[in-house]
Amino acid sequence: MPIREFDADLISEKQAFLSQEIPAAAADVFATDVPDDRQRMIYGFIISGDAANPALLNLRKLEADGVTLTDYALGIAIAAGSSQFWPTQPDPMKPILVLEGGTNLQSDDSMGAGAAAHLTVLYWDR
Repeated sequence: MPIREFDADLISEKQAFLSQEIPAAAADVFATDVPDDRQRMIYGFIISGDAANPALLNLRKLEADGVTLTDYALGIAIAAGSSQFWPTQPDPMKPILVLEGGTNLQSDDSMGAGAAAHLTVLYWDR
């Protein structure tokens, strides 16, 4: 179903978010892969650094084969004690990444252990 068939009211009912600490080593963001009959429309991220350490966020799409990683965004800098939206004005009607059935998102902090940065994913499923 094309995104234009989803109106703003329906999308607002489907909006969800997931917040987690960004690990030093790459790990799946969602506990399970996207169900085969769905698409996960990611429209933004909120990235927060910890009080003392900067972080460098990497995001990769884990393909349905469970092995192949596709770089999505590498080296998003997060200053210590700051938060930022990425993109700066998330819009649910304009997804920036679509995860198809069987795929997942992976994140890591390439600055390594010590930072306790957080990632919040803004999304809706269709």
